Amino acid sequence: YPEVVGDGRLLRFLRGEGMDVKVAIDKFREMLNWRRNEGINKIRDRIVSDDGGCRDPMNFPNGKLCLSTAFQILADNNVKCKRNYPISYETYNFNPKMVFENISLEDYVEFLIYTLEYKALALHQMSVECERENLKAIEAGTFEKDHWGHLEKLCILRDVKGVGLSHLGGSAKA
Repeated sequence: YPEVVGDGRLLRFLRGEGMDVKVAIDKFREMLNWRRNEGINKIRDRIVSDDGGCRDPMNFPNGKLCLSTAFQILADNNVKCKRNYPISYETYNFNPKMVFENISLEDYVEFLIYTLEYKALALHQMSVECERENLKAIEAGTFEKDHWGHLEKLCILRDVKGVGLSHLGGSAKA
């Protein structure tokens, strides 16, 4: 996928590592190896093709159970923070013991991997939409930005109310 291995993703790594090329390339390689080892492209294929309704996080493997137990908003472009970034909201106000009585750790991690890929897809789509708007502004002669390559950022809010020792010990730790 060009959005996984292309310029935009590499630029995200460079910006994320303070433009340190060596560190960014090492982390980029790690990401590509992880994607290959974990079969992440199959997950992306399911989300993109809407296989099993996977454009809706409730339809991710164990989505209904995970989202009813640990509510999340994965990436909402209609709700923005004060810096105008789309918001993702995660809550940790749940009992891990009860969660892992109903779902295995492996299944929960699979759900989390789906959510990460979904967020990456959403950010890419939002970035492309912004670039399209930039092109329209250039054609209209109203483009005011200093550079190309808009990469949408995500504001992740984590509600840690209710987090306690039960989240760190026993069946709650990986």
